[in-house]
Amino acid sequence: MTPEQEIARIKRDYKEHWARLEKIPRIQQAVAENNPIKLGEIAAEIVHGNIWKPTKEELSQGQSDYKDFLAYKERERLIEQKKKNSNRPCAFQIHANDNVATLLDDATVGEIEILGAQPQKIELPEKIERGHKIALRDIAPNEAVIKFGVRIGHATKPIQRGAWVHLHNLASDLDYRSGTLDLHSGAPTDTNSAYV
Repeated sequence: MTPEQEIARIKRDYKEHWARLEKIPRIQQAVAENNPIKLGEIAAEIVHGNIWKPTKEELSQGQSDYKDFLAYKERERLIEQKKKNSNRPCAFQIHANDNVATLLDDATVGEIEILGAQPQKIELPEKIERGHKIALRDIAPNEAVIKFGVRIGHATKPIQRGAWVHLHNLASDLDYRSGTLDLHSGAPTDTNSAYV
């Protein structure tokens, strides 16, 4: 996707707020620079990061973005509260349809707590680092891997509940080279030219 297409997508994603967003100098600058990454970060920070306060009209109309923001803040508060009250590592399931969760702490073999959409406890069969995905249930080969409520790829081999979900057992549906990336660094292993 070109930068122009990405900027158009961001404008569509924030169409309910664009009339307000486009008046903000930082937004204008990102658009002028043709920088969709900067634009997306600023727009998300402003809309979802409580940088602007909703107007009385928005509150009275029950704007969905503001409700979503309040729900997000409440989840964030609950995660922090749970982490303080739990002595075991935690992971977070973002959407109820997700079959993976993201570790919030480094975890060793043993039980961890899943927070978020469907709280539960899961046994990990191996040590897994914070920020990595774990399977919330068994996932069959070629079955969709779901995160954020959307398909992020497919399993390349059976994945057991609690197992690490990464490049060794997950392939992107969009990038055929994802299966050739180094497991720990993410560097391509099918070419030497760029890394010699």
